[in-house]
Parts: sequence; C-alpha cells; structure tokens
Amino acid sequence: MAIVFNPGGKNYTIFVDNGAGAGTPNDWTQNGTEALLKTETMPSQVAMDLAAFGGGADQRVSFNGRGLPDQSGEVRLSNTKNIIRRISLSIVGKAAIDISADGGGSWSDGE
Repeated sequence: MAIVFNPGGKNYTIFVDNGAGAGTPNDWTQNGTEALLKTETMPSQVAMDLAAFGGGADQRVSFNGRGLPDQSGEVRLSNTKNIIRRISLSIVGKAAIDISADGGGSWSDGE
C-alpha cells in the first residue's frame, strides 16, 4: 500500500502499488488496475503545509504486508486560526500527533 501526499493540491491518495493489470509495482504511481483505496481532499479551512518522509526528500510512504512503513516522516496540517497539527510516523509504525498554537514555535502532545 502506498500513500502519496500532494500539499500544493491539498490532497492525498492511497492505493495498492502492486503492479496489478500490467501496472508497475512500487513505482509510486497508480497504474494498470492497481486498486485505489482512497483519495481525500482537505476541507477549505485546512491546509496541508508539509509532507516529508525519508529525511524530507519524499512526499510519500508505503507499508509492507506487516503494516510497517518504508520510511519515517511527518505531515503538517494547519487551519485558519494558525493551529498546526504535526502527524509523525516512526520507522516502526508508531504515529504521534503534536499541536502548535503559535505557528510551529512550540509543540505539545496532541493525543
């Protein structure tokens, strides 16, 4: 399974990147008959400010059959009140949510 984030387009896509139906496996592109699981667009009052995985080089992450991600990273979402939520994913699959009410100057546990 792959998740590809598009901060500029305010959306993300989740699909099975397995090469089904003459697609190319593990190429980060939904092609052939690879199953689309979900496409989601952020509400108008929410911005996707950042998606950075693998040391910041990628806006995507994939998961193996055991549910473990191929790289760690984070996604940051903000609203019109300048509240930012940082969703972090560790290489062992642990997700954490932190909140900043001052534009990212300080963070608190958001869970």
